[in-house]
Amino acid sequence: MSESVKDRRKFLVGSVASFACLPLAAQSTLHAPSAAPHNDGFHVDAGASRPDFVTHASPKFSEQCKIRSVDTENRFCLLEQTADRGIAVGLHRHMTADEWFFIVGGSFVFEQSGQRTKLGPGETLLIPRGTAHRWISLEDKSAYVFGFSPSNNLEGFFSELHKAQNSGQMSMSKLKEIAARYDNIFDGPPLTLEEAEAQPS
Repeated sequence: MSESVKDRRKFLVGSVASFACLPLAAQSTLHAPSAAPHNDGFHVDAGASRPDFVTHASPKFSEQCKIRSVDTENRFCLLEQTADRGIAVGLHRHMTADEWFFIVGGSFVFEQSGQRTKLGPGETLLIPRGTAHRWISLEDKSAYVFGFSPSNNLEGFFSELHKAQNSGQMSMSKLKEIAARYDNIFDGPPLTLEEAEAQPS
């Protein structure tokens, strides 16, 4: 088994991307920002996150939250991810927020609504709410910044997910519980490198 396949399997075991077909809760219980917004600007160091955000522990995948929902009165949140080659996220939808990506380094293949696009530094992708999408990193240390609008405290989804992953408490029931609180639906598996490096669909 190749190293890329081994790494991908390890990631999938502890990742939201590894599970398919997570149902949306009949009644959403989205977290609302609970603190007052910042009227003054602020600075976040490279590699750092805003307060209370739990980061992911894997050396092959990292994520930080740079701007929280509470900082913008729920208008948007901003996060940054770095992923090694073969790290992938399964097919999923965000039902209450538009999502956008700006590639900082490396390269990715994104798929939305069945159409695949290879993206590199400086390129941007917008994914409207409710649109099925997934991605895979094609190079080590590929990175992007991404955000949601309105944010609906969606950074809380990633923080809760990382907390469960880091403590070894991730399970199908735990994943369903976290996803349902933020109106996220997971529809299928991630792309493979073989699929991503084939001719675009």
